[in-house]
Amino acid sequence: MNLLSKKLCEEYSIFAEKEIIIEKRKNHEWNNENYF
Repeated sequence: MNLLSKKLCEEYSIFAEKEIIIEKRKNHEWNNENYF
């Protein structure tokens, strides 16, 4: 894997993790549960 691909992959992973966290927060707020 070249350096550019590696960087893009890492950035996408970070973005995907943030999206997942936002979805979890929404779900927890909707269910009146604590986050983490």
